[in-house]
Amino acid sequence: MILLLLSLAFAEDVVTVKEGEPAPFEGTLMKPSAIAKLLADHDAKLETCKVNSEKDLALQEAKLTLKLKLTEADLAACNARLSTSEKMYNDLLDQTLKNKSLGKSAIFAGGVLTGIGVMIGSAWMLNQIGVSNEN
Repeated sequence: MILLLLSLAFAEDVVTVKEGEPAPFEGTLMKPSAIAKLLADHDAKLETCKVNSEKDLALQEAKLTLKLKLTEADLAACNARLSTSEKMYNDLLDQTLKNKSLGKSAIFAGGVLTGIGVMIGSAWMLNQIGVSNEN
């Protein structure tokens, strides 16, 4: 209906008619104030549509920005946890390797001391055997 009336308002056959004069063609006769109201209403509806669309767009952008920021924060938290886990793993690995080499050193030292003890013991026994053979 509005499009029909707008097309009439912009028709090439626009003629101003005074009250009591016959119309030069068949159609809908509108007062200039009615045409102005029709055009103003149409413009207001278009402007309202534009404002609502811009508001909806801004709202969607804000929601997506929030979702992106939350996802980035989740990723940063995961990376921090991963970094902490890797550090703990590496520290544990270093400690384990350090303890193993300490164990190997202790075994080596124990072996050397045992060897020295066996040699001293053998020398003492041989000495005792030699002493008892002299008697």
